[in-house]
Amino acid sequence: MRKVLKLGRSTLAVTLPRDWVNAFSLKQGDYLAVDQTDSGALKLAIGKQEVEEAPRVCVINADLCELPNMLTRMVIGAYVVGHKMIWIQSRTRFKSEHVQELDGLTLSLVGLHVSERTENLIILQSLADPSKPTMDNSIRRLHLISSFMRESVAKALTAGTALDLPSVLAMGKEGERVYWLVVRQLLSSVYDRKLAEALGIRSQYWLLGDRAVLSNLKAVVNCAEAVAKEAANVLELGICLQNGTVAEIARLDSAIAEVSEGAISSLITRDVARANELIQTIMKLEEDANRIEDSLSEMIQAPLCRSRILRVIHGFKEIVSRQRTIAEIAINRALEESGDYASIDAGFFTRS
Repeated sequence: MRKVLKLGRSTLAVTLPRDWVNAFSLKQGDYLAVDQTDSGALKLAIGKQEVEEAPRVCVINADLCELPNMLTRMVIGAYVVGHKMIWIQSRTRFKSEHVQELDGLTLSLVGLHVSERTENLIILQSLADPSKPTMDNSIRRLHLISSFMRESVAKALTAGTALDLPSVLAMGKEGERVYWLVVRQLLSSVYDRKLAEALGIRSQYWLLGDRAVLSNLKAVVNCAEAVAKEAANVLELGICLQNGTVAEIARLDSAIAEVSEGAISSLITRDVARANELIQTIMKLEEDANRIEDSLSEMIQAPLCRSRILRVIHGFKEIVSRQRTIAEIAINRALEESGDYASIDAGFFTRS
């Protein structure tokens, strides 16, 4: 984080070496740039008065975005890396497919608005506050969305009705909005220590860990969407699942709910013991899921129904695997500082 100090009377006093001051002919009224290093030390350099810079503009050439959905991905990429102004230009006028891509894009990206639009220029401006919500709140929000989606699928299969499945796909869209916003926050905080502090990111290592957690939670959302579609297909066939199948699905969903909530809680609280216990539980749960697959393969006679139900179980297994990764990140995070299970002390060299 860089600050600029003006030499002169101030409540903050900085004593400078006389030889250094004379060497650079510094005098009262000159400016010094103060940078804080990763180690916490302050680095002084000759600077100048800071002025607010106009935001950089990312200009996207729509004429080169010929492949399907390429323009959408370009805009999402510009948004995620933190550009506040995005210009989309065409030499002539936008193609109809480009217009279709851009029409719903602002609904998928939090804070992005169209500030100007012509037949060959669209200006998008991001008005989102990068410091809100905090990282922990966003991670928990994405977790709650994915959990709601998975639970809705399980309830639909056990109740034999698809009434709640459309809401699963709608929540998937909300999960996507949350994901892109939080990734934008993470990337923007890489070089902005003040923003990182506002987001509750206490270490540079947390940037990597949080990105991995978000990627796994987004994968859970994707899995929930996939199993919702498979469940809808099963219910559309009008097949009534046997009591044994219903019981297995309900039991598996209940176990996943417990470990997924535990994984997020252990990450936020940096609870090593709970995270370790969860990993052991998840390993056993993965074995149980394999057993359920084998059992349902024999229990369900109709080939089409059997294949679709097994795809649902496979999606649940993928969700379990993702929770294991989050629990492992929780342990890594806890060991970055001293705690009940380990202390971080100054090292020393040994002579052979």
